[in-house]
Amino acid sequence: MIATNTDGIAKRWVKYGAVCGLISAGTYMFLNVLINIPGLPIPRIAVRILFFSVGVFGVISVGGLYHLIRKHKECVMLQMALILSIVAFTLFTLMAVVQETSGAFRQEATIQGAEEVNVDAIWRAVDSVQLGIDITFDIFYAVTFILYALLMYNHPRFGIAFSISGITLFSGLLILNMTTFPHPPGEAGLFDMGPFTGLWALAVIVQSLRSVNWMDE
Repeated sequence: MIATNTDGIAKRWVKYGAVCGLISAGTYMFLNVLINIPGLPIPRIAVRILFFSVGVFGVISVGGLYHLIRKHKECVMLQMALILSIVAFTLFTLMAVVQETSGAFRQEATIQGAEEVNVDAIWRAVDSVQLGIDITFDIFYAVTFILYALLMYNHPRFGIAFSISGITLFSGLLILNMTTFPHPPGEAGLFDMGPFTGLWALAVIVQSLRSVNWMDE
């Protein structure tokens, strides 16, 4: 079979999507390490650029996953997953921007000598907006990857292990978020599924990168 130009574009989507996925996941994990190192002299603008880039690279990464699954099976569920995933990572970027914006204004108010009680009260009210966006992201993120995991069940590059583990992890993430709403599960004293869903997503990204040449078959 002679590969068409469309086949070549799909292969490049898988490759670039996997690379962008690694950048997105790697940047997010790197930032989580940074925030636990007090007094580290890193310019805030650098942290913001990295934080804001996570969602952008995430959108591109799911484009690659879409084409990888589409080669085996094209269906309405896959198109739903693609749309929801784009919305999810857009919401992540919105959450990141709102979080950084509210933090910057709080810092300005503190420097200008505003009363600490008033600053904290305003901060809690504004921070609830960021938390609401974060939970909205988790909803779209969880549903997105439940759909992708369902589509992986018979996929030759993923299979049952990826499918069942993905459905289990992201269903757990969704249920826990609804149970502890409006607080995140970790802050409510329950189990935080976030790191485990992140590791699953990282495994999918690595498998996608290993599947680039399979797109020629």
